[in-house]
Amino acid sequence: PPRTTNTINTMASSPPMDRALINPLHDGAAADDSATEITAKSAQRVLRNFHVLAAAFSLNHGCVTALVALAASELGPSLGNTTLFVLYACYTLSAAFLSNGLVARLGAKRTLVLSLGLYCVYVASYAVAFFTPIDNVVIVGAAVGGVAAGCLWPGACAEINQ
Repeated sequence: PPRTTNTINTMASSPPMDRALINPLHDGAAADDSATEITAKSAQRVLRNFHVLAAAFSLNHGCVTALVALAASELGPSLGNTTLFVLYACYTLSAAFLSNGLVARLGAKRTLVLSLGLYCVYVASYAVAFFTPIDNVVIVGAAVGGVAAGCLWPGACAEINQ
């Protein structure tokens, strides 16, 4: 006859092994790692958003910088220099007097999106000037681009720091 023993299965009666025993850095409380998982997912989302922001910002700013370099050579010295003066004058004034209030009122992300959109208006004004006989539209575009630039940098810095 087979020999039977009356051993008590201690594993069945003990509580399940908690994560505190597995993680030596844990504070000893029995808790799952859902908070750590959420933090890891949130860190991945922040990194992905940063990469998207960096790519969009770089592409947009690269287009604007290229137009600054082409202004005098493509539009002629008079209109090109006037355009650059308007761009940088509006940039300085909006950075000094408008950007702080706009970031405080709209928030960093909305200010950033609005500024990038206004930068696109500036780029589009050059397309209108190059392909139509309406050259002076770049002066209005430069004013819009200057306001955009003055608000873009504070909005971008505030968004990255959040």
